[in-house]
Amino acid sequence: MAHPEVSHQKASYQTALDQWAQDQKVLDQKVLDQKIRELQEWLRQAWQQLADPSMTTFSRRELRNQMKQCTADLRMHLQAASDRPPVPPATPSKGFAKPALRLLAWS
Repeated sequence: MAHPEVSHQKASYQTALDQWAQDQKVLDQKVLDQKIRELQEWLRQAWQQLADPSMTTFSRRELRNQMKQCTADLRMHLQAASDRPPVPPATPSKGFAKPALRLLAWS
């Protein structure tokens, strides 16, 4: 028969492990979201740079090739973001409950 203290330690360890896994998922999602924002910003700036009339033909070609690669990376990150399951909120949302009703009488 297992000692109650050992069982408590195992449960405590499992709870900590579950919390760590949840924190990792949140951290991974934050990193993924940040990467998506960075790629979007880079593409926005690349489009502005592409509009510069002083760019050479070679520079435009190189920039368009980089933009294609960035677009592919962005598409991959967006797909990964859409495939991930939603993170449950840290605090449970309030459920609907029957309200306490009072009868008011006019006198």
